[in-house]
Amino acid sequence: MLRIRSSTRNGGEQTRWQKMSSEAPFQTLRNCVVEPELAIDFMENIRQKFKERSKAEGANLSRKLHELKFSGAGSIKTHIMQLEEINNKLKDLYMGVNDAQMVHIALESLPVDYSNLKSNYNSQKGKWEIDELISICVNEQERIQKDKKEAASMTSVNLMGKHTGKKENNNLKPKKQIAKPSKKD
Repeated sequence: MLRIRSSTRNGGEQTRWQKMSSEAPFQTLRNCVVEPELAIDFMENIRQKFKERSKAEGANLSRKLHELKFSGAGSIKTHIMQLEEINNKLKDLYMGVNDAQMVHIALESLPVDYSNLKSNYNSQKGKWEIDELISICVNEQERIQKDKKEAASMTSVNLMGKHTGKKENNNLKPKKQIAKPSKKD
C-alpha cells in the first residue's frame, strides 16, 4: 500500500501509480471507441457511449422510482427524500417528473396504513408540495405508531384476563328461573 509521504526509494512507484490511476478510465474508453482520423469524430463517438449509458441509467432509476415502497419500518421522511433524490438524478438526465407527479408517486409508495392520508389528499382541491407532504407524512407516521402501541397494550391487558375498564354485558343471563316441567305418569 502506498503512503501519502513516501521515501525517495518508492517515490517513483507512487508517481507511476498516480499516473496509471488517473489514465485508467481514459484508456478503457479509448479501447472501446474506434479511433477515427478526426478528433471531432472521436469526441462524437465518446458522446454516443455516454448517451447509451445515460439511457440505461435513466431506465433503471425510473423503475426504481416507481417500485420503491415504504415498508413501515424506519423514517417516512427518509423514504420520501430517497424518492426525491432518484427524481433529481432523473431530472439531470432530462427524464424526471414534475413536483405534482412526485407527490402522487410518493403517496402511492405508502402502505395501507396511510390510506386515510391518501383519501384526504385526493378529496382536496389544492395540491401539496413535496415538503408539505413530508411534514404531513411524519405526523401521520407518529399517529400510526401511537395507535399501534395503544392497541398492543390493550391486547396484552385483555390477554392477561384483567379488567379493561368496560362494563361487562350481563344482559345475556336469564333474569327469571325457568321451572322444569315435571313428569306426569
